[in-house]
Amino acid sequence: LPGLHKQDALFEADIYNLRQFNTRTGEQENMYKGYLVPESTESLIMPMNLSADGDNLIISSWYSAAVQVWNPKLGVIESYPNLPVPIDAVRVNGEIVVSDFGLGGVVYASDNTLILPLEAASGLATDGETLWAADWVTGVIKQIDFNNGSPTITDFATGLMNPEGLALDKDGGLLVVEWGASRLSRIDLSTREVTTIVEDLELWGPGLGEPPTWNFDGVTVGQSGDIYVSGGGNH
Repeated sequence: LPGLHKQDALFEADIYNLRQFNTRTGEQENMYKGYLVPESTESLIMPMNLSADGDNLIISSWYSAAVQVWNPKLGVIESYPNLPVPIDAVRVNGEIVVSDFGLGGVVYASDNTLILPLEAASGLATDGETLWAADWVTGVIKQIDFNNGSPTITDFATGLMNPEGLALDKDGGLLVVEWGASRLSRIDLSTREVTTIVEDLELWGPGLGEPPTWNFDGVTVGQSGDIYVSGGGNH
């Protein structure tokens, strides 16, 4: 159920539908149906996660075992159907990168080449060049710097409680939804100091099996700096 903010529109992946809300009025403006059984290669998959890609959205779905690049007017632009359990996906240095629980970490969508092994692949965030990747089980967030195609991987943060949604804020911080603590935290990109933004979030309960992120609780930031969290508590 993570959301994505673009201008005055907030897009939310609601599993069976992709919803668009007006952030000024709070009203739902559009709803796009996701297909469990696609009618064609142009059918929208079951939306479970979103990230920004210019005027497009990158949609991930482990229900559909696929990732798509989708445009509100043009529909599906790119499709990557051969991903077993994709949790999140972003574009980094021009390439779609996916955190896939089934493939055991962060991979390139084009050929499933492993970039970073993780025990339980979770949320991703990027500024277009650097990538941050969360491991749900170990509570570690890795930072990947792509130096002319040769990634350098470091521990960016440790000790988090089941990190899921990640997003960069407007003030040089990385926001993290900590499912295991029911809170939203912020990590300063320079000092790596962790602070709490809000506690007692109503997030999804435990899933019925794997992947452990299940329906995923996400976070995104509007152009004004407003923070949006999708908490699936009580559905």
